[in-house]
Amino acid sequence: MIGKHTLISSKTILGKVARDFNPSSDSWTGHAMQWIGEAFGMMHRVGNQVLTKKSVGFVDYKAVMPCNVESLQYLCYNDMYFPLNKPTKLSASDCGLNSCLSIGYINGTNIIMPDETGTVVMHYMTIQTDNEGFPLVTKNDEVLQAAAWYVIRGLLLRGESHPVLNFQIADQMWEKYLPRAINSANFPSPIEQESFTNLMTSIVPNNSAHYSGYYTGGMPDDSNYLGNNTGGSFLNLINRDSNE
Repeated sequence: MIGKHTLISSKTILGKVARDFNPSSDSWTGHAMQWIGEAFGMMHRVGNQVLTKKSVGFVDYKAVMPCNVESLQYLCYNDMYFPLNKPTKLSASDCGLNSCLSIGYINGTNIIMPDETGTVVMHYMTIQTDNEGFPLVTKNDEVLQAAAWYVIRGLLLRGESHPVLNFQIADQMWEKYLPRAINSANFPSPIEQESFTNLMTSIVPNNSAHYSGYYTGGMPDDSNYLGNNTGGSFLNLINRDSNE
């Protein structure tokens, strides 16, 4: 999933490919957007979604879902929550509406409505885009480099030529950058690393607690855990048991 990283327009990848590979025409950009989606799927960089809504008119009882629907959340119809035959992530209480007595059915890309005509408001998750409609992607150098190589790989596979690169080289570079991109994107940020370090060090209130030893045989009480350093309590415990 996309979490701690900021986002950048996928046009950045297109620009990098155009500069580095210099394709023979502009017809490749449509294919490139599909390849970018494939690359990010293989890098496990999905989840760049936002909740949005759209009013959709319907006739003949059929409301067509928008093409950019990633997952349908809920419907509002006649100022009421409209349940579906398939489970959604949000419920009537989540959107602050009363449930409608009618029920709809998802049939492919259509939603079968209880009335012949009308308007329904669809609330759904969709991919975030920039102001020109290009999807936003993870802003990470390794991730962007890997995606660019996957696009170049696709260009060579469909017959584009380059004076230096061939498909084998591009495929090797993609295989090289794929694990690096996954690791780089998943590695915790400096703030997350510091937070984790502070959490772990705060668990031990006394740096010499590991040296003080345990006499209770179970979880140490405050006197044992925070007590004075005895200069080798575990050895003293062994000697005490041996003398008994």
